[in-house]
Amino acid sequence: MAQLPPYRRIGLEDIKGAPPWIESLIYILNNFMEVVYGALNRNLSFSENFRAELKTFTITAGATADLNKFRFTTALKNKPSGVLPMSVNELGGNYVVLTAALSIPSWRWESGEIIIESITGLTSTKQYTITVLVIYN
Repeated sequence: MAQLPPYRRIGLEDIKGAPPWIESLIYILNNFMEVVYGALNRNLSFSENFRAELKTFTITAGATADLNKFRFTTALKNKPSGVLPMSVNELGGNYVVLTAALSIPSWRWESGEIIIESITGLTSTKQYTITVLVIYN
């Protein structure tokens, strides 16, 4: 990936012979450049800069993956393109031992809600806090 250029501000001395009104334009341009530089310097987040949202919920695992269901309302009203598991924590435990890789093989979007129809990799009767990333087109 390309590195950001080292120039973050323009000074009046950088534009020799400029008309007096250029100072107002430089002020506005410098404010914009500082914000964009700050964002592009590893400060972008999914929830603030992308069409995505994080959702955290608690679930008690069933005996089979198809019993691990959850539904929630989405922030955006257009159809998401994916629901990805981000983290899982067993309630009351210091760490999580998964029996298999956690995945969400079956979900659907319906009237502004995401309906997770199954979650694999959880141990039956254990309670988990799961965070998913919902990505939109």
